[in-house]
Amino acid sequence: MPLLHQPECLTVTCLQVIARNFEYIVYGLRDKRHMARILEDDSYLEVEGPFKHMPSGILEKAMVVIQEESSIRHVQTRHLHVLMQPQLESFVLTFGSGDVYKALELLQLRCTRLRRLNISYLSTINPPVLLKLPPNLTQLISLDLSSTETSDMVLAAIGQHCTVLRELNVSNCPVSNKALTTLFWDSRSHAKMCRLLTVVNLTGCQVTPATIRQGLQLQPTLRVADFENNLLAFDPMYSGIWEGEEDFTFSITSLTATSMTISSVTMETATAACPFVTSFSLHACTASSDALLNVMGWQNLTQLRLTNTDEETIQFTESVLPILTVVGHQLTALLLSRFTYVNVSVLGVACPVLENLALSNIALYEPIIIPPKDLF
Repeated sequence: MPLLHQPECLTVTCLQVIARNFEYIVYGLRDKRHMARILEDDSYLEVEGPFKHMPSGILEKAMVVIQEESSIRHVQTRHLHVLMQPQLESFVLTFGSGDVYKALELLQLRCTRLRRLNISYLSTINPPVLLKLPPNLTQLISLDLSSTETSDMVLAAIGQHCTVLRELNVSNCPVSNKALTTLFWDSRSHAKMCRLLTVVNLTGCQVTPATIRQGLQLQPTLRVADFENNLLAFDPMYSGIWEGEEDFTFSITSLTATSMTISSVTMETATAACPFVTSFSLHACTASSDALLNVMGWQNLTQLRLTNTDEETIQFTESVLPILTVVGHQLTALLLSRFTYVNVSVLGVACPVLENLALSNIALYEPIIIPPKDLF
């Protein structure tokens, strides 16, 4: 059935009205010629506007309304300087939401209390401009720089100045294999940096599994290190032998591999060193039954995703079923793709608390003649 029309909340409705009458409310002008004149000589920047003492939540919503409302796009070039006040705590900057370079300048001058910043996809902003941000944004706890020109030098500045940072997204950025070393270690003072960081995203970056290993060694409390092949950080072929580190325990909760061959040594090392894993994913990987049986060692596992290779090297009966027998009772999400055979009845009995089940490209399903009473 179609959804009924849902009216906007009172706050958003008021902000939409303000946006539609922005020039008159902020500048006291109705004549477009006068507005064009103050825009041309930049005298509009001298107007403080009525938002100076507004709470951060109202300022954030006002910028979202102006950005998303197609009928009021005409105010986007003149709203930033009145909305970007010192009390602002969260800011999302994208192309089309105002003068990007003016916004970055205001971030440095005014918004020193900022806690969350998203400037993703600003690919034309060069590293020297990005380098100016961290020294003035020392209170950041979340920073999204995905698909920008973020370099290792920018990461070093972030590590040095953003000491309370918890989450960092640099996916699809031109960082090197020393990205996490640069972020977590100050080579001049020989001291650790960004000690509170628990989430980092390197998806799409031209780095190797050794980069993830270096990050884990410097920051064992790192919970999320998103990368297409972070599981290979525990493969001696890609990241060296973990000598003298048998007793290391890492806090990482998600491991993934894509289009690789997974050895038993890799799985044994990963299960021993990462006891807190809750999500495990293999995408088009080749792995023996013995290697996959190590998944049983993760007592906190709740999400399992297995996408077979075109040759279907992973078998349901030999590899998946033994795993589900041991850890199926705790799984809440299960994805199986490209399997020759799957028994849904077994899945239902082995995974009683399953909330999300995805089956795709399955050649044959075992017929369910008499459904078990405790199925799912």
